[in-house]
Parts: sequence; C-alpha cells; structure tokens
Amino acid sequence: MREATKSTVLSDNSSSTSSVPSDSSSNAERIVVWAPVGRTAGLIRQALEHAGMAIAICENADAFCDLVRDGAGAALLTEEVFTTNRENATCIAEFLDSQPPWSDLPVKVFVSNEHGSAQLSDRLRQVNPQRGVTMLDRPIRPAVLVSIMEAALRNRRRQYKLRDALQALHETNETLDDRVQKQTADLRRLAGRLTRAEQAERRRISQLLHDDLQQLLYGVNLKLSAVNSQMEEWSMSKVHEHLEEARTWVEDAFALTRKLTSDLSPPVLEGDDFGSAVQWLRIHMKNLHDLEVTVESVGQHRIEDEDLRELVFQIVRELLFNVKKHSNTTEATVRLTEEPGYLVVHVIDDGGGFDVEIEAQKTKQEGGFGLFSAAERLDLMGGGMEIDSTPGKGTHVTIHTSA
Repeated sequence: MREATKSTVLSDNSSSTSSVPSDSSSNAERIVVWAPVGRTAGLIRQALEHAGMAIAICENADAFCDLVRDGAGAALLTEEVFTTNRENATCIAEFLDSQPPWSDLPVKVFVSNEHGSAQLSDRLRQVNPQRGVTMLDRPIRPAVLVSIMEAALRNRRRQYKLRDALQALHETNETLDDRVQKQTADLRRLAGRLTRAEQAERRRISQLLHDDLQQLLYGVNLKLSAVNSQMEEWSMSKVHEHLEEARTWVEDAFALTRKLTSDLSPPVLEGDDFGSAVQWLRIHMKNLHDLEVTVESVGQHRIEDEDLRELVFQIVRELLFNVKKHSNTTEATVRLTEEPGYLVVHVIDDGGGFDVEIEAQKTKQEGGFGLFSAAERLDLMGGGMEIDSTPGKGTHVTIHTSA
C-alpha cells in the first residue's frame, strides 16, 4: 500500500524545526524510527516530537527488534533500510510474522518517487503483504506525517484493547476451568457420600424388614397355623385368643409399613406447598419423638422444584431429629419467611448447641451424608445454608432456597 501526497516539505534538505520533548512515558505508544542514511531520522524526530509523540531511533535490525519487542506504537523506516542490506527485509518480515495474534504493528516506509527499482520492490515484497506495512512517498509535509502517525497510533490502541480483551477472556476461562474442576470434585465427593448413604439406608430398611416386619408376619403365620391344626381340640376362647394376637400383630405390621412409607416418601411432599409439609412434620415429630415444634408461617410457601422441595424437607427433618437427639430440649421452632425469589426457612432451638467447625470436620473425615453434606448438595442446587451455633447457647439454622 502507498500513501502519496503532493506536499513536499519534509526531506533531507528541509530546515529543522524546534524540538519539543515527548510527554509520553509509555513505550506502548512510542514510534521506532530507522533511517540509516542522511538526516532523515533527525528530521522525523523533530516533526513528531514537536507533535508530542515519543520517538526511539535505532541503527540496525537487532536494535529495531529489541525496541519493538520492548514496546512500540508504530515503526517508521526509510527505503535505505532495505537497499543497504538485503537481510534487513528478511529480518523484519520474520519479526512481524512472529507477532501474537492480536498484534499488527503499523509500519510506514519512506520511498522516493524516483526510486522505483525492481530491487527495492522485491525486498519490500518479502515483508508479509498481509501485515500493516505501508509505503509513503517522500518528501512529505510534517503535518501530513504527523496525521499519518496519529492514525497509526489509534490503530495500535485498538490492538491493545483487543489484547486486553483476549487476556480478560483467557483469565475468565481459567477461572471457569478452576470452578468447573472444583465443582466436579465436589460432585464426585458428594456422589460418593450419596452412594454410601444409600447403602446405609438400604441396610437399615433391610434390618427393619427382617427384625420387625418379618418377625411379625412369622408370628401371625404361627398363630394361624396353630389355630388351623388345633381348632377341633381347642376351646373357642383359646381360638379367639390366638386370632386376637394374630390380628394385633397384623396391625403392628400395617403400622410399621405406614411408618416406613412415610419415612421414605411422605405423601405431603407430592404438592408444592412447603408450609403444609412443615405442618405434617410438626405432627410427625410430636407423635414419634415427643418433640414440640412451633411453626411460624403466614400464607402459603411454595417450592416448585420437586427435588429441591424434598431436599429442604429432609434437611429440616434432620435438624429437628438432631434437636431431639443431641440438644437436650423438647422444643423447637420452624419459621418460614419470604425474600424476593427465595423461601427462607429458620430452624431454631435453645438446646445445648455445638461447635460448627468441629462437626464439619467430622463429616469430612467420616465421609457420611449428614447435615453438612446436605448443605453442599443444597448449594449445588442454587440454595444455601447458614449454621449459627455455640455450645450451651442453642442453634439457629437458616436455609435459603428458590421458591
């Protein structure tokens, strides 16, 4: 590309102008000048420094590459760079091609109108034509040169913005990668705990079925078999006695299966009204554990996501069970409040309390699926849980979840 002008003031024979020191302290905006012959370098310095631009003058290819590598907004060369040493074109071309993807250093080359030799054209052709290399006809007016270099610096500033944007994107990607790796590790750890908790729950159910339900049904079978074999010999009162015992054991079996069904999947969770689920839990804790639960709630409080609703319910039930088991108190409070887009559940007791950090560490070491593991799962589902407890001063747990 060639930028030509009919004004012909700046040349080796032009009179010098007063030099004004550059007020730029940043190498990123300086102009690297390489003019190995005559007074051109000095004249360029005077014209550009008078316009407030920072200038660095070099004398060979190594110095040019070092200066540009250290920071440059543009480069201004004369044709003598290429005609005095044929290796300069190769060196410049290789250097420009090694720039990072965001960089396309503006390079301006002064050429004489009468110097249209094939030799110069061939050497300039070595510089990658896709790079920002532009030829300028000389002589040229200082004001025109200043205008051209200002445009080159504006172009360079756009490149710097692109560099910064790419760097920010790279850092964001690294941050996202770190977060993905952390969440992946958290999910794997949580999946392991869930698997162990599932196996433990299966063992508990298996033991319950074997030790309780099967024994009850076995007893019923023995009673009925005895009645069947001895009915003709027994009195009616003895037959009725055995049948009554069998009926009682059947009722116990029904009660056991209802409790097991309720523990595994409370029917009240089929709807999205979480307030009703908490009221059901209040009655359940009273009947089963003799824990007096006060529910503070105004209106309906809904959790639309079924998995999230069940998880929060399990957490609240676990908290109330812990109150009964560990807090040395018979009373607890569940308070439901609303924040924009969130349901907030407070579980409060004035029992013995505990050291939060110690209990959290125990969960990590033992690897169980306790309260703190449930909190991790809640966090992965977009909720959160805060535990405020001090030994001897009770416990206040706050659960935040999307409504």
